[in-house]
Amino acid sequence: MQIAANTTGMLAGLAVVADADAVEHCVVVIKGTFVTDHRGELTLSQLQQPLTTTDEHYGEPGSSCMRYECDFALWKPYTDVLVVGNAVAPNGQSVAKLAVQLQVQGRAKDLLVYGERHWRSTLLGVEASAPAPFTQMPITFDRAWGGARQQPRRGPRGCRAAQPCRRGISSAPPPSRGQWLAAPQY
Repeated sequence: MQIAANTTGMLAGLAVVADADAVEHCVVVIKGTFVTDHRGELTLSQLQQPLTTTDEHYGEPGSSCMRYECDFALWKPYTDVLVVGNAVAPNGQSVAKLAVQLQVQGRAKDLLVYGERHWRSTLLGVEASAPAPFTQMPITFDRAWGGARQQPRRGPRGCRAAQPCRRGISSAPPPSRGQWLAAPQY
């Protein structure tokens, strides 16, 4: 099989993928890379990111967060929108937290980004320290609420806390004095 024509300006590809019952399916993927201008307008990028045939991690698989998932999934009921970038404070000023928003086709996602912080013990339990000021902060899964070492429970805004490569309150013994676990930044 092959794709005979592609007039989208985006990349297209196909692969044969087996399901859990070893039944093979032809999966067709169309992937577009877009850039935004200062007004937030999207335009198709001249340089299209290649199709991802295997999951890609920031570091070692299993101990680092995923950068890109495989594009050839049997079931993706919705469109994936990946953000690869940074939260940038206006006018180069340092901020402790920054509200950012992504809007695509009338849908919006809000994120409150904090500077680096850690969990600390108090008389009433555990709390996050004050965030350190920043001018630019990467937006990656490993800075988000969650964590592989946690008991499954609901976190902020109903997010599941038991997710690998994320930050949250650990179920592990508390760190020794002077050692701190990183707290989530969004």
